[in-house]
Amino acid sequence: MSSPSSLQARIAELETQLAAAKKSCGKKCPSLPALLKSDKTAYGTLIQSPSPFWVTWGGSFIAETVDFVFIDTEHTPIQRQDLSAMCTMYRGMGLPALVRVVDAEEARQALDGGASGVVCPYMETVDQVKALRGAVKLRPFKGKRLEEALNMNNIEGEEIADYIKKRGEENALVLNIESQAAIDNLEAMLAPELGVDAVLIGPHDLSCNLGVPEQYQHTKFQEAVKTIFRKARKAGVGASIHQIGSLFGPGMDNKTAGTMVREWGCNNIVVGGDLTLFISGLKQSVQQIKELAGEETGGQSMAVAGVVA
Repeated sequence: MSSPSSLQARIAELETQLAAAKKSCGKKCPSLPALLKSDKTAYGTLIQSPSPFWVTWGGSFIAETVDFVFIDTEHTPIQRQDLSAMCTMYRGMGLPALVRVVDAEEARQALDGGASGVVCPYMETVDQVKALRGAVKLRPFKGKRLEEALNMNNIEGEEIADYIKKRGEENALVLNIESQAAIDNLEAMLAPELGVDAVLIGPHDLSCNLGVPEQYQHTKFQEAVKTIFRKARKAGVGASIHQIGSLFGPGMDNKTAGTMVREWGCNNIVVGGDLTLFISGLKQSVQQIKELAGEETGGQSMAVAGVVA
């Protein structure tokens, strides 16, 4: 049992950490486009839980650890009202929200609800980028006026042109790169006039598209990742990947992520997610307790080890 003095010291340590974390509450939310294009590495994490309890008790600590949050509405069932609440709550913690949506109209809705940027999956063509640009960088244009602005790459009228430009610069336009077709077209998709701020590699879908499913250490996969990073940084946009975690296999671990930043040109890392980090932490803790309790040795239960012996 811990002594009263050691418990008091631990309580004091936790109170100091909490006070430091609370300083982030209410701080100004940084520009997501600037964050993603910066030479300084930006760190984010996937948030799937829409619960405000997550922000109430964990928001300050999350804000002390990462620079932005990634919210996925492609694979995670999140209602529009919940999405808006999540974006607003994390913005209040100084964390801009990058939201994955499935089309341009959902991009408009996410931005209306408080998102700081959007990313669309499986982007492969210039036309797809143009459609997303219209929703992100040319708001609130729609219809014929939007079509003219996209086709002519020009907005008639100095006052409205300045208004659209300034508003658009506040929103991050990010492309999910998940296929060989996207890699082949990447230079055209990152042309300056399209206004892309960053690319985000979806490692699972990219590995499947390349024919090496979930083989994140495969040369084909790693060379593709390096190529995407190189092309992105050459174009002056952010080079990002969702490091989904070692739970999904070798090559998605922290060590590899460090190599991506240090040697491959990556400047944005989305680190795991609330659910995957919970599962990993739970497995590790239960395993450690079992080993310390003598119930498991070398990853095997005592019963199995006894049979094998």
